Amino acid sequence: ATLHVSSELVRQEALAEFSVSEERVRLVHHAVAPLVGGSAESGRKLAGASRYLLTLGRVEKRKNLPAAVAALHGLPDDVKLVVAGPSGNDEDALRVAIERFPAGRVVRLPTVNNHDRAALVSGAELLLWPSRYEGFALPPLEALSTGTAIVATAVGALPELIGDVVDLVPAGDDDAFAHAVAESLETPAPSELRERVLRHTWADAAAAMTKI
Repeated sequence: ATLHVSSELVRQEALAEFSVSEERVRLVHHAVAPLVGGSAESGRKLAGASRYLLTLGRVEKRKNLPAAVAALHGLPDDVKLVVAGPSGNDEDALRVAIERFPAGRVVRLPTVNNHDRAALVSGAELLLWPSRYEGFALPPLEALSTGTAIVATAVGALPELIGDVVDLVPAGDDDAFAHAVAESLETPAPSELRERVLRHTWADAAAAMTKI
């Protein structure tokens, strides 16, 4: 049998954890499918702001979403943060972080369909990804595929896929993350990244997984 993994990080973890030879652990990156949905204007309507930052995904401790909230300190008052995704095991810590800001500065959207998710990504100034651990980390790559810039930690497959172009923040360094958000607010995503991330298709992934 062959063990397929989605990042070099997970490959190294598997080799360290299990008695398996290197040739039996094969790296196959996930695809980055184009987002289909609403417009940037629709995203701004959902956010209730013309300028907003965005996080996506379940509110889990490993996602470190309070660090995304804390990154609002020092940013212009008209910049909001949208936290889109279902509740998880870090909701209490997120709520405490949100309460440090005036009401309405952080918009919590626990239920978002695919259409609205695409709209929110398209309209965001930045997608924030302060995660401490990921196996792959798809949302930052999806954001780059639409031309939305990101601030992300060096987790999952991000270092091997975009680390030569994007300055990724060390995982767990919340001060460096906040600084990177402030520095990146007016900086567009590098133009070559959209084409690069969209090269990863499910057809290619399927072919790699069935290759003998």
